Amino acid sequence: WNYDLKFQKRIFPNGNALKIKRILCGETNTVFLMVNGDIYITGSGEYGQLCLDPEKKCEEFQKREGALKEIFSEGEVLYSNTPIYLPVNLETKFKHIAVGLNHIIAIDVEGKAYAWGRNIEDQLGLGNSSKYVCKATLIEQTSHRKFTMAIASHTYSALLAETGEVWVFGTAESGCLGVNPVKHNYVISIPTIIHNIPPMKYIAGGPEHMAAISVDEEVYIWGNNNNGRLGLGGQSKKCLLPTLVPFHERKIFTKFQQVSCGLLHTILLDEEGCIWGTGAKAYAGFPSDNAYKTLEEQHTFIKIPSLKDERFLQITSGELHNLALTSKQEVYGWGKGDYGKLGQ
Repeated sequence: WNYDLKFQKRIFPNGNALKIKRILCGETNTVFLMVNGDIYITGSGEYGQLCLDPEKKCEEFQKREGALKEIFSEGEVLYSNTPIYLPVNLETKFKHIAVGLNHIIAIDVEGKAYAWGRNIEDQLGLGNSSKYVCKATLIEQTSHRKFTMAIASHTYSALLAETGEVWVFGTAESGCLGVNPVKHNYVISIPTIIHNIPPMKYIAGGPEHMAAISVDEEVYIWGNNNNGRLGLGGQSKKCLLPTLVPFHERKIFTKFQQVSCGLLHTILLDEEGCIWGTGAKAYAGFPSDNAYKTLEEQHTFIKIPSLKDERFLQITSGELHNLALTSKQEVYGWGKGDYGKLGQ
């Protein structure tokens, strides 16, 4: 890594190495949350994700004192191929980050939410019409709230408050923001609470659908239901408002801990460490003949048979693949494995 060594010496005069707490991956960026609450970021700066003005030439950054020699350009787009320090201020430290297609949402240790990057679809929740924001910016409309978790998807974002409220903003496709019972596609430029749902403890989002787990460990889901990705059964193509997944109708009373959303599927982690899936079988984890061509569908959540003998601690999904961490510290992957994304 090419750290800003002058900055590191200033905040770590004894030369202590920076330690990583979490690594988050988006479509065009990788973000490192450090143990001390700092953020380092690498990848594209096309929409200000690197907190550098994307309209300036890379030579301008390279000529500065403490030059950012990692910055280079391809065409008109700035890039960094090594992590660079995100300049907010010395007092602001972060505890949670979500990385979207071209934007980032971060929560500081006090629970306040910040946003930067692409804003064409109003996914930053700042209430302005800027094409991009190249500085980690406090979302003023929610500064009176404390948040524990965020998601950053393709065209929208969401925040989970300490009190269990879910706030959404950006551009809804197929009703994925869950606040309009009539419209399928609409824009919310500032954070808005989803009403008529119980307090939540976990949220997740795919490009066109969202899911949440309540404090009672039940699953709510909404948005695009093509391929059965909502797990509600039936053939309804969309669900415009948060809807309880009716496990009880199938005499299933399992409690759930985590949920993860892909492009065409959704997976769940229950309290016993088992993984459930729904949606396009090829990506959700079910056997399927000629799966990638015909996209056979699973319309309700069921346990993934090939994983039934393991106990899992964590799940995560890309658009068309998934990874899961077991209690033995082993990692399982399934779904579409092109570009080596399953690590095999």
